Amino acid sequence: MSEIRWNETFLADVPEGFIEADEAMKQQMNTPWGAPQYLLQDPDRHMIISLASRQTGGLTALLAGNVEEVVRNMEPKVAKAMQSFGYRQGSFLERTVADTKAYGFSYEYTAQNTGMSSETYMMKNEKTYYYFHVYYRTELKDESLPVWNAVLDSMRRI
Repeated sequence: MSEIRWNETFLADVPEGFIEADEAMKQQMNTPWGAPQYLLQDPDRHMIISLASRQTGGLTALLAGNVEEVVRNMEPKVAKAMQSFGYRQGSFLERTVADTKAYGFSYEYTAQNTGMSSETYMMKNEKTYYYFHVYYRTELKDESLPVWNAVLDSMRRI
């Protein structure tokens, strides 16, 4: 098992089977802040994990509101963007990641006639927002969610 160092703030374990995607694939992924800093994929599990962050200035951080509010405002935008894929909202989520409260939501959609599921989380550390996301085949949910939860549970401050 390897680990990644994220913004010199967090470490996370990368489970066996995951490899880092190349720059071309990173550019294809649509995150709220452009290409992810890390894009990990496991072709055998049909999973993709995306990690991105964005530092904000004082005024922007104040205007953005708290993380839970930002996530609740993000969900309708994702729903609209994913409408052509049959977006189906799951639930709003809350968990602790690296001793920090993270908020998120789950959803399902269809891509290339395959049922897909996803979870998105966001947390804030000082003036930086951290965004982490997983995609997996819905039919493999029972295998995929424990792997995703292990990644989140492994995240720790440096």
